[in-house]
Amino acid sequence: MAIAVEMPKMSDTMEEGVLVAWLAEEGASVSAGDVIAQVETDKATMDLEVYDDGVLLKRVVGEGDSVPIGALIAVLGKEGESPDAVLSKYGGDGAAGSADAAEGKAYLAASVTDDLVAEGVQAGKLVGALAKRVGGGGGGRPTLATAGGKNPDGLADALAAVADEVRSALG
Repeated sequence: MAIAVEMPKMSDTMEEGVLVAWLAEEGASVSAGDVIAQVETDKATMDLEVYDDGVLLKRVVGEGDSVPIGALIAVLGKEGESPDAVLSKYGGDGAAGSADAAEGKAYLAASVTDDLVAEGVQAGKLVGALAKRVGGGGGGRPTLATAGGKNPDGLADALAAVADEVRSALG
């Protein structure tokens, strides 16, 4: 059975990594602990090790690509095995699923914000309510990671709760 290799969280503050270099070619046999790529985090360039034995069936992202934590970057499996089952779980080629999720989050945030602004809610009150509800990034500013991370449903829940809180505060 093919195995997904996702972008790991390599530091406490890391939200995404840049795949700097692939050190293993597609079709190469790898063992647990082997370094298959180098990833630049917010703090340093680090080695990306695999945790399973197998063959590198597919490299999903290219060198220089910025990849969010948890996004598919490669697929391991047995020689001759198809990576398609894993790829389909991540949106076809893996990278597209991550882009679609991010686009969906941005659309959802814009939609909720537009609805609230149409109801007369000031942007400052919305941001303040969101920061109180989900915590914040640096300086107390909310971020997509603190508002729902990789989980679009978590973001939707947070935004819906903020919308309710703002409406009740104004209503």
